[in-house]
Amino acid sequence: MRLENLKLGNFRNYQQLEMSFDNPINIFIGQNGQGKTNLLESIALAVGGLPFRAVDPEQFVLKGQKDARIHASLESGGSTDQVKVQLTQDKKQFLLNEKKISRTVLWKKFGAVAFSPESLKVVKSGPSERRSMIDEMIVSSDPQLWSLYASYQRCVKQRNFLLKAFRNNSASKEERVVLENLTETLLKTGAQIAFMRIQFLRKMTPNFKRHFSHIIDNQNVDIAVDYSISEQSAIAWDENQVYDALRSRQKELAQAEISLGQSLVGPHKHDLIFLYQNEDARFFCSQGQQRSIVLAAKIAHIEIFRDRRGHTPLLLLDDVLSELDETRRRKLIEVLVKLETTIYLTTTEIENCRDFDSKSISTFRIASGVVKKEGWK
Repeated sequence: MRLENLKLGNFRNYQQLEMSFDNPINIFIGQNGQGKTNLLESIALAVGGLPFRAVDPEQFVLKGQKDARIHASLESGGSTDQVKVQLTQDKKQFLLNEKKISRTVLWKKFGAVAFSPESLKVVKSGPSERRSMIDEMIVSSDPQLWSLYASYQRCVKQRNFLLKAFRNNSASKEERVVLENLTETLLKTGAQIAFMRIQFLRKMTPNFKRHFSHIIDNQNVDIAVDYSISEQSAIAWDENQVYDALRSRQKELAQAEISLGQSLVGPHKHDLIFLYQNEDARFFCSQGQQRSIVLAAKIAHIEIFRDRRGHTPLLLLDDVLSELDETRRRKLIEVLVKLETTIYLTTTEIENCRDFDSKSISTFRIASGVVKKEGWK
């Protein structure tokens, strides 16, 4: 898959912009605050419907304007699709070949893998960041699984509503039966999702280890990923073991769930842990090592995506190379060029990109929302 053409109107700091892309590696060069990340964000919205940063729709619109527009021509499988994103102060609207669609449809058809400074939250922050990462990887690699996640989320929402009724002593006999049924649905569906995560991590881990070792230039490093259920390592469990653990834990916390009016058991409470030399990477890795962990995981995800969907997603890299030392920068580029995917990256210094093959590169100089294509120097 590749982006052939991009048009922006009143998007962020771009009043009018049109760009075409001819090469698999596209570098946006400029000082901070000039609009490099805004370009990547427009691409992310066009191919996946998700922005880089969690913002209100109105923040996409150029100050003083009522709406913003993104138009992208995307080639995949020998055909070209036209995607339009229309942004107002309170909503986003997506069109595929002039037909209105939901964000989910767009996300299922195309795909992008992104790394930005915010991506470090996967290692540094709480479990929700890591759960979001693994679920995004799973569903983007196999979009048909979206319905399972949606079903689970509905179950949790309905169950929490009933638990609040129990907490207030206002639940009827019929509602008690419904709660029992919802509990069983939550446990079965939750076990499926948790086991899918475990299977995905098992499949991802060999390539993740290989890429991490290559990026940090240390073939003897011990790096792994564990899946935690109620603070127990579950990476080696089968689906029955997962279900039994959820069932047991739910019985233990049944009264606490009623007291709080919340479902306290299920994959929405699990965690995955990156282990560096058998220690939690959150506490025992430098920021450079943490950055390399996330990059290696995202590269391994691209490979699974390609194997399952038959094409590679776009790779969006925001200010990645400048944060790595010379050796890790060179090693990362060696990995990236072997992916055979289209790459869009931002940098403040073109020197950071010298290890790419110059024959495969387009460079764009960005200053105050003005983009100029320039030759490789």
